[in-house]
Amino acid sequence: MTNFRSPKLVKRYDYSYYDLDSPLDSTVENDATQKKENYTFSVDNTSETNPFDWYNAYLEINFKPVKLDDGTGIDAGANGGNQDGTTTNVEIECNGTSVYSNPTANETTNILKLLNYSKRYTDTVGKDQFFYPDTSGVTEAREFMADATNHTVRRRKNYNEGFSKRKSLTSDAANIVKFTLPLNSYSYFNAFKNNIHPNSEKINFTIENDNNMIHRKTAVGACKVILAKFRLWVPTLTFNGAGMEVYAENYLTPKPWSYLNEHYVKEDSELTESFRTIRDLRKSRHVFVWIISEGRYYDQENNSFTFDTFRRIGANGAKLSQAHLEINNNKHYPKIDLQYDNIARLYKTLLSYNSSYNNFLSGTIIDRTNYEKLHGILYFDLRNQEEDTKDSTVTLTFRYKLNEDPGSKYRLIFLILHEKEIELYISSGKLLLKA
Repeated sequence: MTNFRSPKLVKRYDYSYYDLDSPLDSTVENDATQKKENYTFSVDNTSETNPFDWYNAYLEINFKPVKLDDGTGIDAGANGGNQDGTTTNVEIECNGTSVYSNPTANETTNILKLLNYSKRYTDTVGKDQFFYPDTSGVTEAREFMADATNHTVRRRKNYNEGFSKRKSLTSDAANIVKFTLPLNSYSYFNAFKNNIHPNSEKINFTIENDNNMIHRKTAVGACKVILAKFRLWVPTLTFNGAGMEVYAENYLTPKPWSYLNEHYVKEDSELTESFRTIRDLRKSRHVFVWIISEGRYYDQENNSFTFDTFRRIGANGAKLSQAHLEINNNKHYPKIDLQYDNIARLYKTLLSYNSSYNNFLSGTIIDRTNYEKLHGILYFDLRNQEEDTKDSTVTLTFRYKLNEDPGSKYRLIFLILHEKEIELYISSGKLLLKA
C-alpha cells in the first residue's frame, strides 16, 4: 500500500497542540498530592479533508519531584520518576464510543519498551522519553569508590546507571524534567501506523500513583510528583491532488483489520507449586509472565520495574524453577517445560518475540545478565495454534513450580497480547470507527 505520509502525496505536515479541557493545576499544598484522574483532551476536527496522523501524536510532559511535607526539592538520596512515563490509565473515545481502555498503561508500555527498544535507541531517543532502564535493583548512584587498601578506584558492584541518570535530572530543586511520550506506545495508536484514524477524538488519562513513580533511599522522606505541563501534539496531513486520490481510494473507505491489544493481570499467590487460570480470552498471540514480591508496589523504597522471577521471590528468596502454559487444559506450550536450569533457553525464547536474538544489527536492552537479575520474563508464543483454538475464546492456565517455599506473598503478573478488531464504516456519509 502507498505510504500516505510520502512527500509525493503530502504538501504540508504540521503539528498542532491541544491543552487539557480543564486547565492543569500545579499548585499543591504541603502533605497533599496532585489530582490523578480525569485529564482529558478533546480533539475534534470534523473535516476529513485534512486528517490527523494519530500514530505520530505525542504527549509533552513536564514534571518536578518534591518532598511531600514541604514542597521543597528532593535531596540527593532520592530519585523522582521511574524508568517510564506517568500515565497509568488511558481511555479513548471516538464519536461517543469507547474504542480503547488500558488501566495499566505505565506497566505495559514499560515491558514493551524493554522488549522492543534497542540499546542504541534507548541511549538516544529513549532519553527524550525519560526512559533510563535500571541496571541493578538498588538505589546506588555512585559508579566508583576508592579502595584505600590498594590505593585504586574500583567500580561499585551494585551501581545502577538508570537510577543515577534519573537522579541527576531530578535532584535539583529548580529543575523541571521535560520529556515526550509517543502515543504509539499504546497498542491502539500503534495500530494506525499504516492507517488513518477518523478525526473525532476524546482521550482521558489517569496519572500514575506517586509511589510508583519515585524510587528513593530509605533515609529520604516521602516525595511526590507534580505535573507542570501536560499537552497533546497531533500532526495534520494536508494532501496534494495526487494524495487526495490515494486517500479517497485507499483510506477513506470502510475496511476491517486487527491489532495486538494489551491484557494485564496481577494474581496474588503464596504457594510453592500451583497454577493460575485466565478465562475468556480470544485470539491470544503472545503471553509474558513475571513475578514480583508482595510489597514492592506503591512503595517509594522499592521498584516495581525490576522483577524477582529468578532471584528472590518472597521473604526466603525463592526462584521460579519450572513452568508451562496450557490452552483449554489440554494444549501444552511449549512441548517441553521452560526450566531455570536452562536459562539460556528461556532468554532465547523471550528474544524470539521480536526476533532480537538473530537480529545482528539492532541489539537489545535485555542481555543474559540483566535478564536473570532484573528482567526475568517468561514468554509463550501462541501464534502457531490449531485452527479450532486459534481464533476462539479460550482459557489459559499457567502451571509452575518454585524451588522452595517463598515465605511470603508474591504476585504473578501476566501481559497477554491478543488480536482485537478495528472496523471503519460509513454512516450518514461520515467515516466512523468501532473497536
